[in-house]
Amino acid sequence: MFFSVVPAVAIACSDVHPASVGAQDESDAAPGGALPAEGGSSVADLADGAGLDAAFDAEVVKPPRTCTDEGWCHTVVPDAQTLRDVWGDGEGVVWAVSEGGNVLRWDGTAWAQSYAAGTALYAVWGSHPTDLWVGGESGVFHGTGTSSSSLTWTFVPTAVPVRSIWGTSSSDVWAVGYAGTTSAGTGAVLHCSSATADVDAGDAEVSCEADPGAAAFPARFTKVWGTAADDVWLVGTAGAVAGPFKPGRPPPQSTLTTQVLRRGSDGAGGLSWRKSDAPAVSGAVALTSGTSASRTLVSLCLAGRACYTGRSSDEGASFSWAPESFNVLSGGFTTLAISAIWAGGSNDIWSAAEIGRLVHGDGLAWRTAAISLDEDIPLDKPFYAIWGSGPNDVWAVGAGIALHKRAPKNP
Repeated sequence: MFFSVVPAVAIACSDVHPASVGAQDESDAAPGGALPAEGGSSVADLADGAGLDAAFDAEVVKPPRTCTDEGWCHTVVPDAQTLRDVWGDGEGVVWAVSEGGNVLRWDGTAWAQSYAAGTALYAVWGSHPTDLWVGGESGVFHGTGTSSSSLTWTFVPTAVPVRSIWGTSSSDVWAVGYAGTTSAGTGAVLHCSSATADVDAGDAEVSCEADPGAAAFPARFTKVWGTAADDVWLVGTAGAVAGPFKPGRPPPQSTLTTQVLRRGSDGAGGLSWRKSDAPAVSGAVALTSGTSASRTLVSLCLAGRACYTGRSSDEGASFSWAPESFNVLSGGFTTLAISAIWAGGSNDIWSAAEIGRLVHGDGLAWRTAAISLDEDIPLDKPFYAIWGSGPNDVWAVGAGIALHKRAPKNP
């Protein structure tokens, strides 16, 4: 299977009218202003008692909080869109994609629409700020340009919806997805690349080709990630359900199980896919995710309920896997499906749940983060993706929500 498109659809961001949202200051609310002196009373008059009653009766209004004490700042998502993925360049520009088909760009103060794809979008990744790759229901979108605020987009149709994208450069991009459901559908592993056709115009030839090596391990993959061209991971669902569920009858037999692949050295100077020695989880496995802090430290969350940390002592040739327990605090992940995981290091791992929970692992223990602006009302919006560049630059996005973690302020 091969798809190649010379930009028949090339749309500049600048041609799309931005639907920007008013600036959102990512800081805790400043204290209320000084008490006003009514009727032109001077400070001296107030000191003498004149106008004191009026001054104390005046309402002191504080701006609403936008950040928690732990540094999780709430940003305004345009039209409360459901965001499915997030990626940033590590320098302050961040991208998110929505089920509504929009590519949003965060410039440090607000989200603005950068591109309208016209189809549901699920994945975003970039090799640098002006080389952006987006996956969605109908295929892959590639954005290039001289500035991240003005990209030209090229569309490549694919046989299946693209659920996840990751790469090492514009000529080494992996896109995975499936049609149907994770329990009964057709999966694909695509290798995409871009060859610049006109440097001045920013145009490029983009191709996405089915990878023959991955075809030996059929599955409906939901996540791709890695650390280098010889350290790429895939996770998804293999097997099938033998027939539909029918009330009053025994459930149909199922061979569903998680499938974890790793692309690395084949020992002969080349690269190949191999089935990982990671634990397998059977049953309904709609939610699968993974992340690498390094080529020797990998975290997996399988079937939305079982997470493992893999450590290697031989540069990734093999791993020893240990289960992780999130049953550390009331309100943790004991009954919630885990939807995403991201690791910045062995002592900085974040996991997200479908319903308003973020949990942090520091290598010793797991702790539920305080992310609600109201301590008495927990968040109940599902999270779908996490990305970060370091401990004080982490984003978590989901249904009408986009949180940014910065360094917490000193008390």
